[in-house]
Amino acid sequence: MNCMMKEVNIKSIFSVSKIKVLTALILAFFLMLLFGENNLPPEIISISSSKQDNEGIVNIFVSAENKGDNKYYDTWCIVSEDTDIPEISDSRWQKMEKGNCSFPVTEGTYHVFVKDGNGNVTRGESQQIKVDRVVSVNLQSDKLFLAPGAARQLSAEVIKIGETNFPLEWKSSDANVVEVSQEGNIKAVGIGTATITAKTATGIGDEVDVTVTDLIILPSNEYKAFIPAYYYSTEEARLMDEILFSRVKEAGGYGTRGGVLAAARFITLEMPYMIPYFYENGRMKPHPGRPICDGEGRYYHVGLYLSEEKYKDIKVSVAGPAFWGAPLTNFQNEGFFTRGNRYPNGLSCSGFVSWAMLNGGIETGDIGAGDYPHIDYEFSDMGVRQRLTRELIRSGEIKPGDLIGKDGHIAIIVGIDDTYISIAESYFRGVQTVVFTIDSGMLGCEEYDYVINLDHIYDGEYNGQGVYEDVWYDYLNFDPQDLSVSW
Repeated sequence: MNCMMKEVNIKSIFSVSKIKVLTALILAFFLMLLFGENNLPPEIISISSSKQDNEGIVNIFVSAENKGDNKYYDTWCIVSEDTDIPEISDSRWQKMEKGNCSFPVTEGTYHVFVKDGNGNVTRGESQQIKVDRVVSVNLQSDKLFLAPGAARQLSAEVIKIGETNFPLEWKSSDANVVEVSQEGNIKAVGIGTATITAKTATGIGDEVDVTVTDLIILPSNEYKAFIPAYYYSTEEARLMDEILFSRVKEAGGYGTRGGVLAAARFITLEMPYMIPYFYENGRMKPHPGRPICDGEGRYYHVGLYLSEEKYKDIKVSVAGPAFWGAPLTNFQNEGFFTRGNRYPNGLSCSGFVSWAMLNGGIETGDIGAGDYPHIDYEFSDMGVRQRLTRELIRSGEIKPGDLIGKDGHIAIIVGIDDTYISIAESYFRGVQTVVFTIDSGMLGCEEYDYVINLDHIYDGEYNGQGVYEDVWYDYLNFDPQDLSVSW
């Protein structure tokens, strides 16, 4: 009897335990279902983007909502270039207002993430944002100088994002001074200063002040009168310096072949008067039989020697100081120069070349032109010296900015084409550019017998080739004449 009762109790206990376990499992299952239903991740309803603004900014808009019991929690979103899901504690999470948020972005690929208060995160579709906009417009210079009647094509560098082309609108602040076309072509029609602007429809642009002055002329190698003594005021002389410096800058800057060319072309072609030839009283570099002298037939200084303001730069005088065109007593007998007579101050041949080289940023020193074995360094010792031939001129090896000369005379080549060679020099008739025909005039007069290639100086010791044209008359209605005469 007792044994039977014990057996019944054990079975009952086992049955009750099974029921409890089963009940717990069922309850856990329903709790899991209930918990899962109320802890759903947020749902992204929409992702859109705005049109870009004038700065190239696009707004990405995100709309989302929480699900289940999480709908009572706040919602946050992130728009990021990172592909990894952000940490829950990431400071970039932005709280959504009424289920909406926006992020300003630029061009790129962006990924959208939304989270709820329980840390559930939903990833949205990536957004590819493309932007077309102008970042900047650059007219290369903030100031230009033109002679009356001069024309020029302005070049605008447009930095942009995207493939769309943005047209520029060109305007002149005073069309009575400078006219401008919608292609950026300007023409000087009056004396004064006008501001030329180039802008996109979004307002991005640049401007340049263009001064038109009759202190300079269209480039010309026609015969000009000598510069009158005391012709320029101090202010005009300063403006002439500013124009010279701007020409060098436009040609690539100091220390370039283009810079040297710009200086030589300016003084011989754009000045309305000719600088006289003056057989120097001496030079700053010691020379046998001549005194140390500064600014008398030479001017180894930056700028033009056009006013008394430059006297402060003169280190040693023999008969001066006297700026270009002012009377100066000569202390040498050479050609038509007689010792003791007064002549307008100007430049000797090497005085001109040294001035042009220095104002183009190449420091040669105040040196001469001759082939003298007892003198350490002169222009004939510079660069790679070669015998002058027509074949060499046409080979392309010799370029504008190289030197050309003979014993006792030096000049600068300022233009070469298939027919003509232009040479800037100071000779007895003055400082000017002379045009020779390569086939007949130049070699026939036997004025020159060697050239000096300066590539290794421009490229190896200074700042390279710069910007220049092979001829100076390419934009003029110009018919070069054979001026190959023996002076």
